[in-house]
This record gives sequence, C-alpha cells and structure tokens, in this order.
Amino acid sequence: KVNAYFDENGIIAGAVTTVSEDLEKVLGDLGVRAQEYADATKAEMLALIQTTAEKYEDTSITLRNGLISTIDSLKNLYSATMDLLESQIENTQTLVNNLTGELKKAAQEDLDNLKKQFNDKKAQLDAEINDAIENIKTQSVALFDQAEDTIQALIQDGKQALNAHKTAFEQNKEAIQNSINEWRATLQ
Repeated sequence: KVNAYFDENGIIAGAVTTVSEDLEKVLGDLGVRAQEYADATKAEMLALIQTTAEKYEDTSITLRNGLISTIDSLKNLYSATMDLLESQIENTQTLVNNLTGELKKAAQEDLDNLKKQFNDKKAQLDAEINDAIENIKTQSVALFDQAEDTIQALIQDGKQALNAHKTAFEQNKEAIQNSINEWRATLQ
C-alpha cells in the first residue's frame, strides 16, 4: 500500500530547505523566523509576502493620519491670528465705508495692510501644509521602496533556494531513487 501510494502520487523523496544567512536576515527584518520559511509552501510564502505588504499599508495609513493631524495642528495654530485679522478687516472696511477724505484714505491704507497680513499668514499656512505633505510623500516613497526591495529580496532568495534544491536533487536523483527503491523493497 505504501509503495502504491508513492507511485500514484509521484513521491520519490522529501526535501529539507536550508535557509541562507542572507535570507534569514531578510526574514528577520520582516519579523519571520527562518524555520517558518524553510517549511513553508508556496501559498504560505505568498501569504508572508501579503502580510509584509499589509504591514507597509498600515504604516502608510499611520503616515496619512500623522499628516492629517499635522495639518489640523497648523490650522489651529494659525486660526486665532487669521480670525483676528479677518475681524479687523471687517471693522476697518466698515470704517472706510463711513469715512471721507484723508481719514478714509488712511483707513484704506490700514485695510490694505491688514489684507496683506492676512494673505501673508494664509500663504505661510499653505506653505507649511505643503511642506508637511512633501515630507510625508518622501517618507512614503522611502517606505514603499524599502517594502518593494524587501519583498523582491524575499522572492529572489526563495527562487534561489528552490533552484538550489532542484539542482541538488537533479545531481543526486539516481542515488536518491536507488535509496528509496531499497527502502521500499524492505516494506514488502
């Protein structure tokens, strides 16, 4: 029965995967033990890669939330100053509308100055928000480049390990087959 099972399923040998130190480091960086990888099926390896991708996706969500928090903080920081300037602009505009002559001209100059201060503050806020966005973009690009490099290294190391097993198996195929046949003969 054992021999028939082997024949029906094309089983000629089991394999033990040896994980290189380089691959072990990459896996360690991902929080995965090399032994887990050594026994992993293709589906499990793909799941590992998916988990890694999700880890970086979670990181990107954290970055986005950090950006939103930074923008909110900047808006709060500028809010009081801009509200005060808007109030002064409204009051000065009312004053300009009710005055004539030199007084109106002086009030208009004050109004223009207040509008300039408001626009300067708004431009400063926009610049700081854009700086925060660019900073997050730079961090995101670096993170995703790192994730891609890590995943590609994992895939390449997996391919190399598989190719090494195939090569070793092909080189030892006849000896392995003879050993299995001898063992199978003892089962009869």
